[in-house]
Amino acid sequence: MTESSDYESVQVFIGVDVGKDTHHAVAINRSGKRLFDKALPNDEN
Repeated sequence: MTESSDYESVQVFIGVDVGKDTHHAVAINRSGKRLFDKALPNDEN
């Protein structure tokens, strides 16, 4: 995988908080509008 620092071409930023019981994912666009914000179950046994 090639690492790039060309943030001008990025349209959506995604963050994931990995937790023991749940994960939480958030996606925002370049202007900061929240496009996705949801807790997701971690069903790994």
